[in-house]
Amino acid sequence: MEQFNRFSVSIDKQLNVFSAEEPFLAYLGLKKLDTLEKIVYPGDLEQLETTVEQLDKDRQEFTCFRIQDKNKNYRWVSAHLEFAETDGEEDAIVINMYDIRNMEEDISESSYDQMTGVLNKQAIIRKAHHLAAKRPYEKFILCVMDIDNFKSVNDVYGHMRGDEVIIDVAHIIREQVGKAGSVGRIGGDEFMILLEHAEDEQSARAYLKEIRLAVEALYAENGDGVHVTVTIGAVLFPDHAHTYEELFMVADKMLYIGKMKGRNRYIIYTPELHGNVLSDDKVANSSYRKTIHNKTKFMMEIGRAHV
Repeated sequence: MEQFNRFSVSIDKQLNVFSAEEPFLAYLGLKKLDTLEKIVYPGDLEQLETTVEQLDKDRQEFTCFRIQDKNKNYRWVSAHLEFAETDGEEDAIVINMYDIRNMEEDISESSYDQMTGVLNKQAIIRKAHHLAAKRPYEKFILCVMDIDNFKSVNDVYGHMRGDEVIIDVAHIIREQVGKAGSVGRIGGDEFMILLEHAEDEQSARAYLKEIRLAVEALYAENGDGVHVTVTIGAVLFPDHAHTYEELFMVADKMLYIGKMKGRNRYIIYTPELHGNVLSDDKVANSSYRKTIHNKTKFMMEIGRAHV
């Protein structure tokens, strides 16, 4: 059976196709493709439309959906969307698609964060999409983690010391997770952890506790006065969320709660304790994600200044 690894298509916000690669058309069994509506599984179309509508020029979006191949079979793809300037008046949206079946074999050197050695943002999110789209379901835990009060490390000890802290923390996470999952850097000092072999809250707590303690211990007796801790938010799939978007949203809210409770801790989503956080306006409307966005932008500017 014919397989593919990746291909690109250029569209507008109404899903009309500007251009499609020849190998993609061959895979679809088409000579021409006018709109994605023709090939996307109807049940996935609304989610894709929402993702496209939410896309802006300052960020990228990720999603998963099914497309129909030339044999009329629907296959899952992970999609990375971003704007690309065109010669015309209208901006094109470029969608890079990845065959989820081959994704685990498609981790190359370009998938890793050059500074820390863990997976980069695009690679870890593709991996999370891949895990959430598997059928039948396989349990895993998605975690979002960042370094507490990281800006003060940069302000007091300098950005070079801050970079060293990020690298140290990344190595600790990777060492503690080992072969039990994947680690990626998704922002300046923010990481995503996928625990693929932790199937319940108890096993997740064991990993997260060791990460928290290992980070704290590394700097506990440091002579330069740097004290580093981390806060982690986590959620179980498919018990408490069913898509990547829901997983990230719940884990992120648990991270926010951990920050509000004093930092240096991990919070695993529990319905009995936290309620339906996906509809909790008080948490959903918090300013924490805005803070993270500004912090990430700040760190990217620092990185460019060091080049």
